[in-house]
Amino acid sequence: MNLSKYDFLLSLKSIDFQIRELEKMSEQVDVCYVLLRKKVDELSSYVVNQRNQELWETWCEDSDVKEQVGFIRESAVNAICNLEKYESHEIISGRYESSSYLNNLSKQLKDEIEIYRMNKDSYILFIGSGALPLSALTIAKNTGAKMMCVDIDEETIPLAREATAKLGLQTQIEFTSDKVSQLVDRGQYTHAVIASLVNEKVKLIDELAQSIQPEAKVIVRYGDGLKSLFNYPSSFFLSSNWQVEKHEKDDFFYDTALIKWIPTNVVGVEG
Repeated sequence: MNLSKYDFLLSLKSIDFQIRELEKMSEQVDVCYVLLRKKVDELSSYVVNQRNQELWETWCEDSDVKEQVGFIRESAVNAICNLEKYESHEIISGRYESSSYLNNLSKQLKDEIEIYRMNKDSYILFIGSGALPLSALTIAKNTGAKMMCVDIDEETIPLAREATAKLGLQTQIEFTSDKVSQLVDRGQYTHAVIASLVNEKVKLIDELAQSIQPEAKVIVRYGDGLKSLFNYPSSFFLSSNWQVEKHEKDDFFYDTALIKWIPTNVVGVEG
């Protein structure tokens, strides 16, 4: 009997259990959010570890492993949403400390800024920004771009707005819980970024196609393979209505894809 499956499965179940338990503890005692942050940092490293990648390649089609990956992703989504609210409060109070997750994110964003040509003349729509919009803050600070951040969780908006003001970027970044189709400036965006933890990407991309200028770059964050522990995979936004140009990095916990529209008269036509 090959024990590697069960060794891998046990490590996955352990991650899921620890994230869920730490989230429960954090709801009771704020200091436990520090431990939750460490666990999230560990998860972002776990998904790019070469040995774990090899185990994934061996067992990715196993039904038990697939099921556990889905459990971890949902646990991570919930935990990160709550963690960001806590960390936003920490920024507002002046107590926030950087983490390896943030340091790695900053490195990745430098590549994204260059690849997708974000600059001081850009007007960027960021969907799924959360209570602590680290990506938006980093992009705005490094490029001087103007940004509109959208999140459906109305509780995140005042927190994100206050944290942004604390960091002195309130003139560059605005926040709303409105739908994309309701945004006044929707025809002016040069870029639209959909966060990796946003689930209904196809619906959002369809909405963007009807709302923003055709020349705007639509960038989707995702994670395939073992990275789907930490992100929704590309299968969640594939469609015959657009092409996907992927930009992947083996050493980072999420990847990005550029959406390229297919002309209406070409969709569904076979050569």
